[in-house]
Amino acid sequence: FSFMGIAHIIKSFREHPLTANNFLKAAQRFINWQVHNKILPYPIIYPFVGKSKLIITKGLRCSTGNLYCGLLEFEEMSFLIHFLNSNDLFIDIGANIGSFTVLASAHCGARTIAFEPIPVTFGHLNDNIGINQIQSLVRQHNIGIGSKKSVLKFTSQWDCLNNVVTEAQSGNTETLIEVEVNSLDEMIADENPAVLKIDVEGFESEVIKGAAQTLKNQSLKAIIIELNGSGKRYGIRDE
Repeated sequence: FSFMGIAHIIKSFREHPLTANNFLKAAQRFINWQVHNKILPYPIIYPFVGKSKLIITKGLRCSTGNLYCGLLEFEEMSFLIHFLNSNDLFIDIGANIGSFTVLASAHCGARTIAFEPIPVTFGHLNDNIGINQIQSLVRQHNIGIGSKKSVLKFTSQWDCLNNVVTEAQSGNTETLIEVEVNSLDEMIADENPAVLKIDVEGFESEVIKGAAQTLKNQSLKAIIIELNGSGKRYGIRDE
């Protein structure tokens, strides 16, 4: 870790709702995890929320962040676990390692349809589904979601920050992979989702274009969507 990296972690602990008043405990979890990785550099199974579990793997921010803070994305995750019922359907677009999928299906007992385009990350998603024994509740797809059926290039080495690559970006030295993409309307057809989560690093507008019928569905009560300025790479402003 660089000095700036440590400073950022300390700042995040002091600002996070679950660690602001328990900074020393969060710092201790951080130190314990670093020591663990030096001695036994293997994943661990972390008791997540309720009876759910999460596999914590070195270098994956979406798993280690939950270890340090309890709920990495506190507001969004808290909303999800208090809103979902066991008879609901949750759609997880950009599922990554499956933190939201695990909360929805292992903790709340809801059905989930999860989409994760990066093959390596999709493997971690499958592992978390398996460790929680929620295969009967989760349908997972190693596919991207966009406005139409196509094949797009993605980055593959940036953990939870992987994104669709534009033609202007495709000439750089990043490791790029080709991924099948389809629209949400095509992929979930006659399903009736209660909550839709979209975390696609700036590609949100394309996901929405391909979800016209889903967005009209009277069953849909809430959308959790991350907007962080990443849409600029596609010429889209958050506003």
